[in-house]
Amino acid sequence: IYRITEPLTIPAGVTLRGDFSSPDSKTTDGGKTILLVADNQALRNAPLLTLEDGAALMGITVYYEKQTPQNIIEYPASVYCTGAATVRQIALLNAYHGICVTGKGTVDLRSAWISSLDYGLLVTDNNASVSVQDLSVSPSYWLNYAPQIFAEGTGYSQMTEYLHENMHAVILETVAD
Repeated sequence: IYRITEPLTIPAGVTLRGDFSSPDSKTTDGGKTILLVADNQALRNAPLLTLEDGAALMGITVYYEKQTPQNIIEYPASVYCTGAATVRQIALLNAYHGICVTGKGTVDLRSAWISSLDYGLLVTDNNASVSVQDLSVSPSYWLNYAPQIFAEGTGYSQMTEYLHENMHAVILETVAD
């Protein structure tokens, strides 16, 4: 488990690789390599992980520890791809925004499990190829988590209403082809 206190940029030609295991949707347990996101202003102003052209992210679970239904924090994208990139075997838990793909280059996204409060995957201003396989964008983490933090299950209906009104699996904006 690694506590992240500042945004990270993965340079071209570099792979940030962890040892992945599928998360449990009812607890914070799961991945073997976990990036635990601290809550500070630097992480509220920039994407958590920016992948430069030719970078890769593999085998990582990201967990936003301060994100709760009572205190929703609108963090920027968890993963931000500005060019060609590879993203495989990742889990994003408690994220506000999931993966944002913008710019040029081929992005290969495989085996991603995202439980976010706004979008799972946003492809915007993109003139490239985005290949997506085995993408799960689900509110299950939030729905399983809500009864544990609200007394006697109160608040569960508010959480489901919020998710139905605000959560988007995939958004395509200003994309070519």
